[in-house]
Amino acid sequence: MAREAPINPADLFDMEKANIRIVHDFISSWIDPFNWNYSLLAEDGEFRSHDTVKKRMNKAELKEYVEGGTLGDNDWVEIIFHETFAKGTMVASSRTDIVHSPGKNDRIFEIVSDLTVKKGKIVEWTDHVYAWSEGPMHQGGKSARMAQGK
Repeated sequence: MAREAPINPADLFDMEKANIRIVHDFISSWIDPFNWNYSLLAEDGEFRSHDTVKKRMNKAELKEYVEGGTLGDNDWVEIIFHETFAKGTMVASSRTDIVHSPGKNDRIFEIVSDLTVKKGKIVEWTDHVYAWSEGPMHQGGKSARMAQGK
């Protein structure tokens, strides 16, 4: 049986911090649906944008799915991170995604993501949407849009 080299416990905290940064950078890039930071995804990774999607997509399929009509040309996404933690290569993130579409009610999604990060790339990702609604929302947390000064 092949195994990766064990992680030195002294390096674990730094690796976990780096993995959280990679996940935040990837998810924060979603504010513009046509400029996701796909470079943070492993070429041979497996991705699901929702846990009810049975088929796992590779990087190229995910990009085609996202850019193929999941959002309109003038839509933008506000992301509010609530909690993110890492244990080794696994990262979990709780957040609210708010899709703003001109002339329509906002679409609000409460999400928990689980991701696996290895060698600086996301190799697995699944979103678990546990609530969604349409309309105005006021909730605490840190918005990716606000964090980037937009």
